[in-house]
Amino acid sequence: VLLVGIDGALLSRTAAAGTPRLDALRASGVTATSLLYSEPLAPTLSGPGWSTILTGVWPDKHKVRDNDFTGRRFDLYPD
Repeated sequence: VLLVGIDGALLSRTAAAGTPRLDALRASGVTATSLLYSEPLAPTLSGPGWSTILTGVWPDKHKVRDNDFTGRRFDLYPD
C-alpha cells in the first residue's frame, strides 16, 4: 500500500501542474477527492486528519484535535 498525501494541495491543482509521476500513480490506483470529515467531528487540521487515517479511529478516540501531538495515546490503536 502506498499512501500519498499532500497536505493543503487540491487534486485539481496538482493535476494541472504537470506532475507526470503523480499522474501515473493516480491513473493506476485509487484517488480520493473528497474530504475525510468535517466539523463537528474535528477541525480540518493536519494532526487530526493524519491521525485518523493512520490509526483508523476518529478523533474522539485518538484525542488529536489540533497539531499538538504531545500526550496522545497512539499505542492504544496499533495496526
